Amino acid sequence: MKASSYLLSALLLATSTQAFQILKIDRQIQKEGLHRDLITNITTLSEDSAKDLKCSLVFREDISSDIYIYLEEVQVLKNFDFWPHEAQDIEKPASVAKTYEFIWRLPLDASNTTQFGTWVKNYETRSEGSAKQFIHHSIQYPFHFRYQPASDIQNTTKVPYPGPPQAYLDCANTPLENYSNSNSQGKPLANLINDRNQPSTVYGMIPNGIKGQLEEIQFFTFGSTILGFFILAYTIVQKSNEKVKLD
Repeated sequence: MKASSYLLSALLLATSTQAFQILKIDRQIQKEGLHRDLITNITTLSEDSAKDLKCSLVFREDISSDIYIYLEEVQVLKNFDFWPHEAQDIEKPASVAKTYEFIWRLPLDASNTTQFGTWVKNYETRSEGSAKQFIHHSIQYPFHFRYQPASDIQNTTKVPYPGPPQAYLDCANTPLENYSNSNSQGKPLANLINDRNQPSTVYGMIPNGIKGQLEEIQFFTFGSTILGFFILAYTIVQKSNEKVKLD
């Protein structure tokens, strides 16, 4: 039973991918600091035979230890289907954080941008004759860079957003967890991203401490703590010596 199900999925996938392809993907990072937005621009070509298919693109991102997706921020995006629904430890620096997968779905018929909220920033189509249709999506969702280790010589670190992603055409509304590395072994998956259409790596410049300044910072912190202690102690003694006036 399972073998025949896999065979049927493979036949559907082969028919669909012949009528659909990703032409180009490019990415941009917006905002400054640790909290950023990732913009993904996707241009696809759909043949006439694929127009009636209720398909979506499923993207699998391998999230490095340098960034994390904040669960509460993507949960509020209207109709944004993603996996996993597990909170990440947002306090861990990049040096001790773990990698994980982030999988999300883009419905190909996202023409009604109000239905998909703010994460579908743009949707455009252009027909070539009666048989081909070019579709452009602009997608935006938030992410965070993690704190970087201190450096010997510089106060910023050039950190890449991990990539390229993998993209799969899904015409069966398959649960997103089925596309994870652990669950997709032996299943017919065809990655639509290749050397011709994959996005270039995008980077963020993230502040970090300089190791040579560590002793100065420790000395300043210690001195400020001692000074604060004496000021507090002096204030307490002064208050205790004041005579209480009775009415």
